[in-house]
Amino acid sequence: MVIESANSTTAPSSPGPSRLSSLDPNGRFGTVAAYEFLSQLRFRRRNVWNAIAEGHQPAAWLIPLRKDIRRLWRGENAAIIRRRIHQDDGELLAVYVWLLSRFADRCRLFGIDDYIHDASPSVRKHVAKALRRLQAWQHLEVMAAENPADAAINWYAKTPYLKRQFSERLRNYSVNVDQSRAAEAARQSQMPYWSLYTPWQGKPSKSLELIRDILLRIHHWVHGQ
Repeated sequence: MVIESANSTTAPSSPGPSRLSSLDPNGRFGTVAAYEFLSQLRFRRRNVWNAIAEGHQPAAWLIPLRKDIRRLWRGENAAIIRRRIHQDDGELLAVYVWLLSRFADRCRLFGIDDYIHDASPSVRKHVAKALRRLQAWQHLEVMAAENPADAAINWYAKTPYLKRQFSERLRNYSVNVDQSRAAEAARQSQMPYWSLYTPWQGKPSKSLELIRDILLRIHHWVHGQ
């Protein structure tokens, strides 16, 4: 695949991830397809690198793969990414950290904090960015203390993380929403309740009690009651 920033030299073509099989009905990568896609990333990166004589790796080389990256994120493929991290020689570690951060949350960092001491500035930047999004402040403080001259890491660690209230964000969003049919929406919906039961996907359906609790929580966020 050729990126637009490679003006003169073209990279040799390779089987694209879009041709991979093993997609489930929801368009997610299964285990086999995810592993094949990650295995092809190094080959593609080297093609782009060889296509640009004596230049830096362009940031746009992943853009043609965005559909396949979304398929990777839709599936439960965090374990596959961690396995590739341990198998590879670190050439794509920054990319793997970025991909892995999309599966992580405040309670599960998936080992991202293992790379706060990495020697690569690029890897440390992606780690710091992911840790800030996950609000892992203790790890960010360690990174800032070890890298006082790194402006990016210090910004991620020390800039206040301000998050507006949901009611305020919803109010700002609703300013530009068409209110001409608001009266119709205020009435009770006539649509019957239905749900799709797909046990083969590995995720149980939500109970009525859980759905009711979620709706009550949303009502509390919006109205503060």
